[in-house]
Amino acid sequence: MNLNPSQEYLFRIRFHRSDDNYSAWSPSTKAITEKEPYYGENLHDAVSQQKFQEIHDVLQSGNVKIDVPDNEGLSALMNTARQDQTEIMKILLSFNASVNAKDDSGKTALMHACIHGQLAAVKILVQNGALYEDFDLGGSAPLHYAVDSCDSDLIEWMIRNGADVNIQDKNAHWTPLMRCASLNGNKLIALTLIRNGADIDLRDIDGKTCLMIAVINGYQKLVDVLLDNNANIVIYNKNGHTAYELAMSLEKDSIIESLMKFMKKQKIECC
Repeated sequence: MNLNPSQEYLFRIRFHRSDDNYSAWSPSTKAITEKEPYYGENLHDAVSQQKFQEIHDVLQSGNVKIDVPDNEGLSALMNTARQDQTEIMKILLSFNASVNAKDDSGKTALMHACIHGQLAAVKILVQNGALYEDFDLGGSAPLHYAVDSCDSDLIEWMIRNGADVNIQDKNAHWTPLMRCASLNGNKLIALTLIRNGADIDLRDIDGKTCLMIAVINGYQKLVDVLLDNNANIVIYNKNGHTAYELAMSLEKDSIIESLMKFMKKQKIECC
């Protein structure tokens, strides 16, 4: 017999006697089935549909672990951080959601918020103990992902509130500025990082500087920004090449011209 949860039922019983006859039916007895317990799916559905009361009900039941992952491996806090659902984030945090829990790729809620450029969510997470110096399985930290979002306000707020502008990832040893020089060459993001203390001349695991990376990727405007901020043009990578030599080997004509003008201005011989 399949019974519905939280439902009142009336029951009567009778017995099969040894003479193959049945006893009389008993008086009716009332019974109420228990409410069906909540599951992780209930929490994620309530969050995705922004049903505030249902979120409270699920969490107050005590049947669901607040950090239970959904089908994509994300906790409710991670999902709300991605979508900047700050009011729901506050509810989850009030029920002790783990602010530094990680998904299968090692990403935290802060990293997800940074990827999607969600400044309000980032502020809440940081105020509740989210870590800046934390790395996913690919070796990247939250500020690296903030660079990917191309949100200068987000990047500036993070740096001014404790993020290390020169943090290097665990793979190529890229700083956020190097990541910018590699992935998008965004001039505004580069200027934001430099204005907030980025070291232009740090080198990655192969000895490359931001200038070299920008040259390799052909980001003319970023090359000009780096030169305007006095990037060191005579640094050699581990293969013994300078930014100018890389530009020559890759036939980046406009970049070569910029580098030559800079060297002439700085009275540097071709290197």
